Amino acid sequence: MSQNVASSSPSSSRAPAGPPPGPEACPACGSTAADTALADARDYEYGVPGEFRFARCASCALVFLSPRPTLEQIVSYYPAEYHAYQRPTSRLFRLLDRLQYGPRVRRYRRLLPETGRVLDVGCGDGSLLREIGRRGPWELYGLDFKPEALPASDPAARPLHLFAGTLEQAPYERDFFDLVVMHHVLEHVPEPATTLRKVLEILRPGGTLVGQLPNYDSIERLVTGRYWNGYHTPRHMQCFSRRTLGALLSRTGFADVRTSPALHPGQWALSIQGWLAGRWLTRTRLAHGKAWFYPGCLLAGIPLTIVETAVRRSGVMNFVARKP
Repeated sequence: MSQNVASSSPSSSRAPAGPPPGPEACPACGSTAADTALADARDYEYGVPGEFRFARCASCALVFLSPRPTLEQIVSYYPAEYHAYQRPTSRLFRLLDRLQYGPRVRRYRRLLPETGRVLDVGCGDGSLLREIGRRGPWELYGLDFKPEALPASDPAARPLHLFAGTLEQAPYERDFFDLVVMHHVLEHVPEPATTLRKVLEILRPGGTLVGQLPNYDSIERLVTGRYWNGYHTPRHMQCFSRRTLGALLSRTGFADVRTSPALHPGQWALSIQGWLAGRWLTRTRLAHGKAWFYPGCLLAGIPLTIVETAVRRSGVMNFVARKP
């Protein structure tokens, strides 16, 4: 597989308003009994028009976007200036990238054999894959549902085997990967149970799934309410807690499920930014989802993240699960 990629995703030039509320099955357990967790959620980063509803499943307690948007709508919610498609330009952001990649890759090395295959789902520009490639001889695979997010070919770098599309569309063989990485991905997919079953299928027996996502039961959400960046309306299809994530991973066939708090001041910063821009600075112009005062929010978020991580109620959590 080369670095030439073909897109299998539809696109749209105009972001539609959110669909009206209505009953819908929980994407984790299938129950149709739910109440409203947040009735009028809005996009405080990229200005997708409309109000959206998050429901809470009465059976498994998962919080999820309801009703579910179509695939065409989902694609339109990610503008070209979406932050995950941009390379950091400032020294501060590049430093933060290096600081978070280092500990991640060290954890991955402990989970990988001497040789093997790694898949990064939602790989974006391939930064994490290239960092993994610097630490060992593993084969590197990346997937993103938007072709323009994928990195350009670099003959001087380690080869990346790339696919543009959804995980369900990818032509990966059974029992193929030793490690699948899903950092801030599972909250974005419309059918998380289906996605996890696909991951289980392509992992070799004993292989590992690792990832990171927002924690609904965090102090951060309790403090910032509707402005909590973990909603990331309307791009997050569901909001997991330790309980709901663990239940879904176990239900889809994974074993040895573990979660841990993650230091992630960037999410606190965006929650603070949304709170300020949504309540007072309503005419603030955003670039790549960030306001001019975002660096100040980021600095404020660092001690807050340390405190909530210390009490294990962080706004973002890591997870690890194994294929039996």
